[in-house]
Amino acid sequence: TRSTKQLREGILEPSARIAEGYRPVRIVTAKGEKLEGVARNYTNYSLQMIDKTGKLHLFDTRELKQMEIDNSRSPMPADYATKLSATEVDNIIAFLARQSARSTRPKLPMQTTRRSR
Repeated sequence: TRSTKQLREGILEPSARIAEGYRPVRIVTAKGEKLEGVARNYTNYSLQMIDKTGKLHLFDTRELKQMEIDNSRSPMPADYATKLSATEVDNIIAFLARQSARSTRPKLPMQTTRRSR
């Protein structure tokens, strides 16, 4: 659960503090396949990423020829402070704050792709 202050910062200054699980990643597999998305979980042994279409990919790091995680920029647009009014920002924060309070609702299954060696 995030505070309203954290939600506001995430909307107006998304690259100020990128939450774990939301860092942009680019990979090239050993087979030459290129993917971009968000690194949801990364260890020395595996990478779980969501590509730009929303598909979850699971990789053994030995299957990756190249991997680049960008810790300097958020994938979220950085111009909401100029595009949204103060009232619109307040409304978004109120909506998001209510969503985190409803964390007991069932999650929809994600489509996953498991890579084999």
